[in-house]
Order: sequence, then structure tokens, then C-alpha cells
Amino acid sequence: NWPIYKKELLEDETVKLAVQINGKFRSELEIKRDASETDIKNAIFSSENIKKWFHGSDIKKWVIIKNRLVNIVL
Repeated sequence: NWPIYKKELLEDETVKLAVQINGKFRSELEIKRDASETDIKNAIFSSENIKKWFHGSDIKKWVIIKNRLVNIVL
């Protein structure tokens, strides 16, 4: 007999999001799978490694692809 697997155990609870600023890779952020856009934005604003790229610029657009990447257009 083959062992029975549990599908929920095959997926990790966290994912690594690539964070891009103006289309260039700047950092990687580990966050829980299927996090909301608000959670993702809060995690980005709390990360010193990512905030240093803002240079006081206003954010014009957010491109968020769930569980994959975030692109911030300044």
C-alpha cells in the first residue's frame, strides 16, 4: 500500500516575495502565504532594508502579484 499524503502539508506556510523598486530587484521579503495587500504593504514599510530605497519619494503605483512579487513604482 502507498502512504496517504495530506495536501495541506505539501505547501509551506510562508513564501518569499521578490521586492522590486521601479522594476529592479532590491530585496526579498518572507511573509505568510496568501497575505492581504495591506499585510504586504505593512511588512514593506516596516523593513529597513526596503525603506532605504524610497528616498522620500512618493509611491505612484503598487503592482502586487500574490505569492510572487511586489513592484513599487516611484
